[in-house]
Amino acid sequence: MRRRFFSSLLALFAFAACEDSIHGGWLVDRPRVLGARVSAAADGNRAVLGPGERANVEWLVAAPEGPPTLSWTFAACVTPDGLFARPRCDGTIVATGSGASASEVVSTELLVPPADAIAGAKELLVLAAFCSDGAPVLDPRAFTATCANGDALLASALLRVEGANANPPPPAMRLGDAPLVPDDPHASCDVATKIAPGTTLDFVHVFGDALREADESITLSTIITGGKLDRQYSTFDVEEAAPKEARIEWKAPSDVPATGRIVRLYALLRDSRGGASFARFSVCVRPQ
Repeated sequence: MRRRFFSSLLALFAFAACEDSIHGGWLVDRPRVLGARVSAAADGNRAVLGPGERANVEWLVAAPEGPPTLSWTFAACVTPDGLFARPRCDGTIVATGSGASASEVVSTELLVPPADAIAGAKELLVLAAFCSDGAPVLDPRAFTATCANGDALLASALLRVEGANANPPPPAMRLGDAPLVPDDPHASCDVATKIAPGTTLDFVHVFGDALREADESITLSTIITGGKLDRQYSTFDVEEAAPKEARIEWKAPSDVPATGRIVRLYALLRDSRGGASFARFSVCVRPQ
């Protein structure tokens, strides 16, 4: 029996769910791969690829101090057999790549092999490693990797090659009643929405019918670089009617400099059939 692999955000959601209850999985307190979005190079809305098509895999990588400078490498293979198999490449490596990035969104590209080269598989597993100090050395058989000094950041994504599914549109968020504008990671307190230290407000997302296709549930993950959220995940189940409002309480950090501190919010959507999207926002916490 071939297991339907956890992919990109779903796998990271599952991992972060443990952190959420133990260490606060909603907090970027170290460099982290938050999720991934797979799409067709010819159509960024399409989450399912065909044999011979070129795919984009965008990895969302965050760090407390801002966009990290990273070297990366990846390897792709057919997903391994077995119930609850862990991420690894048992068979032939069908695609590889490497490069460097100074952005929160690390874009990688691969060519989906012909159907006969992957024995009619419905899914490919993409394993990635990221290093801030030198190029990562990835062992896809064991799914381990090293940097020049220490271990690499690891992440996996599932690339589907059968069926049809669209990626959901990027999530829209409010802070209380004020809409937040998606921004670049270098936003300053001069342009970001401003609140006082220690303020408690809700981040708000409205799940609508436009987010999902038939028989699809949607999960929202919210992750921040400062303060405290009351939870990381919000869900929009198949049987629930739209619109559904999700409110995630946030207490802003209290200890900030007089010039203010930028807190980053990362909002990630994942549907139950492999589609994904994300958006990034900035809030300035500054004494008034």
